[in-house]
Amino acid sequence: MELRQGVNTAFHQYSQAKGLDAQAFDIVQTSNAAWNLSRNYDVSVGIANGGLWGSYMLGLFNLKTITCQPDKETREIRWLDTPELQGKRVLVCDKDVKTGVTLAKFLEEARKYSPASLDLFLNYPAVNREAGIGSVMHNVPDGFGNIYTPDSFDYKNFHKAYAKLMRRFG
Repeated sequence: MELRQGVNTAFHQYSQAKGLDAQAFDIVQTSNAAWNLSRNYDVSVGIANGGLWGSYMLGLFNLKTITCQPDKETREIRWLDTPELQGKRVLVCDKDVKTGVTLAKFLEEARKYSPASLDLFLNYPAVNREAGIGSVMHNVPDGFGNIYTPDSFDYKNFHKAYAKLMRRFG
C-alpha cells in the first residue's frame, strides 16, 4: 500500500472513531512539522474538525493526543477526550485562523486546566488577507507562545520522519 494511502485510510478511521468527518491535509508538510514538534511537547490537542489532522500526525510520532470540538453556534469547547493538561506543554492544532473566536474560546477553556504552556500549530500558512485559504495571524488571540505552520520547518531530517511512517504504513 502506498504511504499516502495508508496514512489517509488510518486517519479516516481515527476520525470516524471519534464521531467526526475530518479532512486530511498535505502528508509531506505535516509529517515534517510533526517530526520536528513532537519531541518538544507533552500533549497535543486537536480542535475538530480541522485540527484533528495535525494532532493525528503528531500522534504518529508518539505524542499523546486529545481532541475537543467547538459548538457550531456558541464556539463553546466540548472535550471528546479527557483534558489532561495540568502542568503540560501543550501544542494546540487547528486548520487555520480566520476570526480567532474559536481559539479564544479554546484558550479560555484550556486555562482552567493550568497547562505549563500553550503553543499553536496551524495546517495553513499565514496570509495577509481575511479571504481565501490561509491563516490570518493578526487574529490569533493573545495567550499562545510559539505559533507554527508547516512552512516553519526545513526538511533536513525529513528522511527520519519518512522512515518512521514507512515502518508503520509501508
